[in-house]
Amino acid sequence: MRLKSAARYFDTCPVYDAYSGAYLFKMQTSTFLESAVEGSTAARRVVSLDPALTPPTHSAILAVNVLMLLGGETIDEWAGEAIRKAYWVKTVTDNFSMLTPGQAALGSAGTACFGQKKFLRETINTATDSELDPMWRIFLSKSLNPARGTILKSATTLYRVRMGFEDVDGFRTVQCDELDSPVVRVTMTANRVYDPVTDTYKPSTVTYQALAIDASKAYADMSEASEKVKPGDISLVVSKSSATPGMGTEYSFATGCYQGRWSVVAVMSELDSWLLQLRRL
Repeated sequence: MRLKSAARYFDTCPVYDAYSGAYLFKMQTSTFLESAVEGSTAARRVVSLDPALTPPTHSAILAVNVLMLLGGETIDEWAGEAIRKAYWVKTVTDNFSMLTPGQAALGSAGTACFGQKKFLRETINTATDSELDPMWRIFLSKSLNPARGTILKSATTLYRVRMGFEDVDGFRTVQCDELDSPVVRVTMTANRVYDPVTDTYKPSTVTYQALAIDASKAYADMSEASEKVKPGDISLVVSKSSATPGMGTEYSFATGCYQGRWSVVAVMSELDSWLLQLRRL
């Protein structure tokens, strides 16, 4: 019996597509316990399959009743012929919705994607409330490449992508700030409109959804002339389909911790949204 055929004989674990539930193929699974120099251990799982088989592009599978993400591929060979291929595996912790900032501001559904969330560190928000805010490292399929400002939503919690890269294990790793604020409704006061009947100027107002977040989590210092963040400032993500605000545009929040009137002190374009810096009037 050929070695490849002998290895294939032990492929007994059925594998299903994590999104559709469709049957894909059979493979082998094993646990892996890696020991570090200082004596700590890290539990991992490795899976292997016939080299002729191809996992789904999104890398998300269901096996042994566990949702998994497949990482990079490693080929095992004999006499110059590929006999197995193995993958590092990360257990899925969250079913995320991936949204552009404009979609997040509008409260849209987004695109479903599985990922593993792991605590990274705490950041001190010195610009506003001086609280310790968590940052997370989220592992996604390498087929995904969310840009800075992309929002990942899990249940009701939002995570804003700060940066991302493809790591050596074959996963797309993104570092995200956990956002405090939900999607809110704001009233924007635009430039005054002249009323020829009364010979007066009246403010033009429009109400829509936007995403309010801590200024420290979205601030971009573009130049020496950039408006610096002051205590109490917030950032507002506005979909470009909702409005085109300018410097000095006024916003008002009817309820919540941001209740009151605010003025735009900085405007920056971010993907399909406007990223505004607001200061309380």
